[in-house]
Amino acid sequence: YVPKSIHPDIFALICILNFYPFVGSRMEFEKPVSRRIEEAMSIPVFRQKKEIEIVNVDPNLKGYSGSKIATAFGGGIDSTSVLNMFPESIIVHEAHTKDGEIIEYGGISKEFHKFVESLPSSFLIYTNQRMVSFPYGWHSWPASMVTSLLISTDNDVGIILCGAILEGNYLWNGRKFWDRGSESVRENHGTTGNYWQSIFSIIGLPLWSPVEGSSE
Repeated sequence: YVPKSIHPDIFALICILNFYPFVGSRMEFEKPVSRRIEEAMSIPVFRQKKEIEIVNVDPNLKGYSGSKIATAFGGGIDSTSVLNMFPESIIVHEAHTKDGEIIEYGGISKEFHKFVESLPSSFLIYTNQRMVSFPYGWHSWPASMVTSLLISTDNDVGIILCGAILEGNYLWNGRKFWDRGSESVRENHGTTGNYWQSIFSIIGLPLWSPVEGSSE
């Protein structure tokens, strides 16, 4: 998918999600970004990991906003539950590629890709982003939302929905309850109680799971 247009903040978020582990102390993007990106990278948890200077900030750049719903559709029971709750949403699904060829990854077959393509208001995005380093996989869990970010400006997307298992939202490293609504957690992780989701909210494109375990 080649965007007709893409807001600089959304492009910056795509870069951050895919390359954050490999970034040193500064980021310079193709086009100037708004102060929202500076605010996002100033979330205390990020600053504790590493201080990153955003080089090209345009204080006059208007932030992004949209009005439609997109669903990051993986094909499992959780994201399928989301689609049943929000049938009007734009469907965004990934077909993984390696060395230019479509591969079956995570149990998703080529036949399922064709099925998704047949659905109304659906985008099947071919991407090799899981293969950018070895071992293969996401460098950050919301990297799977990059394809939804890619289509968002062209399609006026204002919120991205996704599936989520209960323990994914409310367990800390699988060991204890994560009270993401507490004041102390939100002081460190931003208003959502999860620093990655808080970044999405700050740039004007919230990432939210309406199921949170109810599909289980």
